[in-house]
Amino acid sequence: MSSPRRLSLALIGYGNVARKIHLPILTAAPDATVVAIAEVNPEHRREAERASPGSVCVADYHAILARPDVEAVLIALPTAMHRDAAIAAFAAGKHVYLEKPLAATLAEGREVLAAAQRVDVVAMVGFNYRDHPLYQRARRLVRSGRIGKVISIRTAFSTARHDLRAWKGSRGTGGGVLLDLASHHMDLLRWLLPTEITTVSAETRSIDSEDDTAALQLAIGNDIVAQSFFTFGGVEEDRIEIHGSAGKLTVDRYRSSDVEITAPLARGRASAAVMAPARALAGLPHVIRKLRSRGHEPSYRVALERFIAAARTGTPAKPDFVDGYMSLAVIDAAERSARSGFAVRPEPLPPQVRQLHASRPTESAAGAAR
Repeated sequence: MSSPRRLSLALIGYGNVARKIHLPILTAAPDATVVAIAEVNPEHRREAERASPGSVCVADYHAILARPDVEAVLIALPTAMHRDAAIAAFAAGKHVYLEKPLAATLAEGREVLAAAQRVDVVAMVGFNYRDHPLYQRARRLVRSGRIGKVISIRTAFSTARHDLRAWKGSRGTGGGVLLDLASHHMDLLRWLLPTEITTVSAETRSIDSEDDTAALQLAIGNDIVAQSFFTFGGVEEDRIEIHGSAGKLTVDRYRSSDVEITAPLARGRASAAVMAPARALAGLPHVIRKLRSRGHEPSYRVALERFIAAARTGTPAKPDFVDGYMSLAVIDAAERSARSGFAVRPEPLPPQVRQLHASRPTESAAGAAR
């Protein structure tokens, strides 16, 4: 039987990430063709025309959605525009890959989720770090019981001080560190552990831009506590430490060559030192893949290739818009906690959506344990 033809795909938004990461990956993908790009900024649109001469480049994304030859869209717009673009894409019957977060507010997220539930298309959210080989290995180790019962977690995600694009410096346009950085970790915590975040306490600070620093205290399930720190003005770091009854698991996405497991007792340091070169060698393939990847982050390519495969065959793909909503619900709870000074429970899925989600195949059954 012949394989499905190449997916005809369009980019909506041609900012930094689309220019440096999305378009190069999609251009090189053997099973997809970029036929159109929508970008309102004339200078960026001219760049898109030079980078993808075979694509039609327009200012208004609605013109792309009206094209019958466009089967799928990748939406990489400022967060405040996610709701309208995603709903319009679903109304046009397109498969959608939406860069995280799902929307700027939880109310908008409910609208986007409802629109996705009404159509029979692939709807995937860009939580690409699920496809990072270190996090994939960490998930397998945690769920296999390698570090015993999980007790507590510490995470940190920060970027070096730099000039933010204007929309990222204002909460009103979908900026701030919670939507930009924390949304990734809130999704990863849900995915790494077989349980949900139940309460959130948060403090935010506006040092150089609005809500550019945040500290969160989380309760996960009945007996796991987590602390997370996020800032636009620190060292570049993306680190997760999971403490269990039989050891500690550590992943540093920028610096680790492999997942690090620390024994409960502070002994055997000599043997640990002997094993360090072996761990480094074991992680060498990951280092090579990372250096060869677009933006030195291999998970972008894997995530986009999975979306292309799912859209070509009409197969559901994870993380889906329910996952996007659940992460956004934690961010919403953090913002409400920061305003009130009290711990807050994330809003649950709307009942009808929860029922639809429960009736779908499990990740393993669908072959999408991502």
